[in-house]
Amino acid sequence: MTSKDDIAAAKAALALPFDPAAGRIVERPGARASERRPTVVHSTRLPAEFSEELEAEAGRLGTNPSKLMQDIVVRWLTARRQSPTVTVNVADLHRALDSVLGHQPAA
Repeated sequence: MTSKDDIAAAKAALALPFDPAAGRIVERPGARASERRPTVVHSTRLPAEFSEELEAEAGRLGTNPSKLMQDIVVRWLTARRQSPTVTVNVADLHRALDSVLGHQPAA
């Protein structure tokens, strides 16, 4: 999560004149460009009580809220891909449930 000091430093940097010749590519430690996959940023707003709980859970797991949300979404989408949706007739569903629960069919 971005700290107030980080925000202040970014604002100060933005106040300086922009010099594109002074720019450089910064690699993440241990990551090569060929190993990185493209990513897309999705932003969301949470009610305060969920945000606080998310931050607490991320801290408990030793991560940050963004990474925790990323993990949750990726796991959910992966599980969804692996469990295809099937269409079942409601009457067949009732018969199956009755059979499993030991109910007698209605006369």
